[in-house]
Amino acid sequence: HWNLGEALQLNGQLREAIAAYEKTVELTDDPTALAMLAQAYAKIGQTDKARNLLYERRQISADRYVGAISFAFVHLGWGENEKALEEIERACREPVDPDVINLNIEPLLDPLRDDPRFERLVAKVLGVAEKK
Repeated sequence: HWNLGEALQLNGQLREAIAAYEKTVELTDDPTALAMLAQAYAKIGQTDKARNLLYERRQISADRYVGAISFAFVHLGWGENEKALEEIERACREPVDPDVINLNIEPLLDPLRDDPRFERLVAKVLGVAEKK
């Protein structure tokens, strides 16, 4: 359901994506699924729902690990690129966030692709030396 939601979202079908993300949340306790749902709500302007889900995620993170990359998705949903980059930087500092390996291929991060800060983070994760 998660992959279906992302595919629908990338195809511009946000309402259908939300239904798939809601099913994901229903079937799993993965806090990243809440992030996907929150960012989709943010993109369609349902700010209250998105903020409530973000609050719920922050509560979950008090008891167990929640990857910073998923917080970045939510901020991107609101168009908050700077905050998204801060979360990605935090994820790169944390040795346990498995989602950092997908920085260079995750299409939901496309709004950051032209940002030099993001490019440096991708290069760091991939172990690519920066050009002088």
